[in-house]
Amino acid sequence: MPFVGAALFPQFIDPSHAIAPQLMILGGTYLLVDGLTLVLWGAFAGRVLRRLPGLKLSHLNRLSGCLILGAAALLAIRG
Repeated sequence: MPFVGAALFPQFIDPSHAIAPQLMILGGTYLLVDGLTLVLWGAFAGRVLRRLPGLKLSHLNRLSGCLILGAAALLAIRG
């Protein structure tokens, strides 16, 4: 899997300075923000599941699958 920063970082890199430290700072910042975002989404999902005790995981899986298929259909229509 290619590193996402390969497309994002070049616009923030100053070629007149050392590139490696800049990449380390940008990569570390990216990982910190991405990790924090995933932790917060996970905590939010856990709270939602605890508040809906009657919700079966199979229903949630079917709903998620239908939404993904719907998104794919929209992409097929637009593309």
